[in-house]
Amino acid sequence: MATNKGFTLIELVIVIVLLGVLGAIAIPKFADNTENAERAVVLSLASTFKSSVKIAQLKWLTSNRQRTNLALSGNNFINMVDFSQFGCPVQHWRINSETDPSANNATDCMTVFVLLMDRCQSTATDCGNQPDPDFSHAYLGGGVCEYTYRNNNAYRIRYETNTQQCLVSTIGF
Repeated sequence: MATNKGFTLIELVIVIVLLGVLGAIAIPKFADNTENAERAVVLSLASTFKSSVKIAQLKWLTSNRQRTNLALSGNNFINMVDFSQFGCPVQHWRINSETDPSANNATDCMTVFVLLMDRCQSTATDCGNQPDPDFSHAYLGGGVCEYTYRNNNAYRIRYETNTQQCLVSTIGF
């Protein structure tokens, strides 16, 4: 009597069909995880930015509301920022020299985000015009900055410097 040492054709076909069905179910679920991960990244960075704004605002309050050239940590020029009348960090001190600092252009929006998020790649005395690798920036007017996630333009962080709350909010969620 002969013994079989392999699978029959029908067994192989059944296994291939089962793998195909499992793949058809699993692939969309994994593809959905990419968007969930991007969403989590933006929400996390928005929360970090909001905390950084609040910490900077506290530093401003404890320094007798100094409006220009306030070092957020140490005495390094790279950490200096200017503040609005409400204590909202509005620009890196080297970019503009204003007597009444405010976020009033795209460069201000970019530098305050890069500086507060500790994403400055420079070892010089300032961040210069180094945009953030993950977010584009725009000035919307009225002291409002918006940061758009480059991987998904629907996800945005909005920063309003024209209020005492220094509001940080998310859009697209």
